[in-house]
Amino acid sequence: MFKLLALLFRSVLWFPKWCSRLPWKYREVIRIGATKFLNRVENLNYEFEENGEQRVLEFLSEKKLLTSGIVFDVGANIGDWTRTFVEIFPGVTQVHLFEPYPPTFAKLKNNRVLQSGYESLSFQCNAFALGEEKMSSMIRGVGAGDVRAALKEIPKTSWDQATDFVEYPIEIETGDSYCKASGVENISFLKIDVEGFELGVFQGFEEMLSSHRIDFIQFEYGRVNVLNRVTLHSLISFLSRCGYETAKIYPTYLRFGYDEMQWDENWVGPNYIGFSPKKFEEIKPLLEGPKRGYQFLPMQ
Repeated sequence: MFKLLALLFRSVLWFPKWCSRLPWKYREVIRIGATKFLNRVENLNYEFEENGEQRVLEFLSEKKLLTSGIVFDVGANIGDWTRTFVEIFPGVTQVHLFEPYPPTFAKLKNNRVLQSGYESLSFQCNAFALGEEKMSSMIRGVGAGDVRAALKEIPKTSWDQATDFVEYPIEIETGDSYCKASGVENISFLKIDVEGFELGVFQGFEEMLSSHRIDFIQFEYGRVNVLNRVTLHSLISFLSRCGYETAKIYPTYLRFGYDEMQWDENWVGPNYIGFSPKKFEEIKPLLEGPKRGYQFLPMQ
C-alpha cells in the first residue's frame, strides 16, 4: 500500500499538469501533502544501503560523473562510509578522514579496511574537527564507549535518558587551511556528517566552494539540527551563493528545486547532495519534470 501511494505522489510531483485544472489551494494541499508523505515514508531512513546514499554513489560511478580524485570524509565515525566509497570508486587516490571524538577515532584507526592493501590509495586519519575557524573546543558524547557525538548539542533518546554525557577537548581547523597545508587543490567528493555543525564546515570551505574546486558535497540533515539552530535553508542558501545546485536524496531518485525545499524544513532528513556548476551541467540532460518547481534525476 505504501509503495503504491509513494508512486502516486511521485507522479503528482513529477507531472504537475495532472492537477493543473484544480483550484490553486487544492493544488497546494496535494503538493505539500505529497512532499510530506514521501519525506516520511520513502525517505525517513538512515540506513546507508536503503535511503539512497549508496545508490547515488553507484549512479555517479555508472554515469562516470566521478571516477577518481581526492575524497574528504568529515565526521568519519568508524569508517563505514569510506569503506563503501572506495569499493565503488577504485580510482580514488586519497581519502582524508576527520573524526574528533576520541573513543570513535580509536575505532577508526583500527578499521581493517583502512589498513588493507589498496596499493594506489592512501588514507589520512585526522583526530580533529573541521569548522568555520581555527580554535579549541569541547566535543560531547553519549558515553565513553559510544560512537555518537556532537560539537554542540546532541539529543538523548528514550533508551539512554539515564546516560551521562562525557566531554573531551578537541581542536578545530578550517577546510580551506587544511587543503592549503596538505596541497589539496581539488576535492572530488566531500561528505559531511557532523550532527548539526554542517554550516560551520561549509564556512570553513568557503574558498574551495566559491572557486568550485569541490565537485560534490553531501551532507546530513536531521533532528539534531533543530537543537543547534542550523536550518536546512541556511545550508542550501550557502551552497547556492557558492553556485551549487542541491538535491534531496531518495532511494531511487534525486529531487531538485530550491524554492520548494521550504517543505523539507521538518528536521526529518536525512541526506542532500550539492553539485558544482560543472557537474550540474553534466546531469541537466538527464533531469525530468517541469522547468519550474521540482525536477527529478532518476537513478534506476
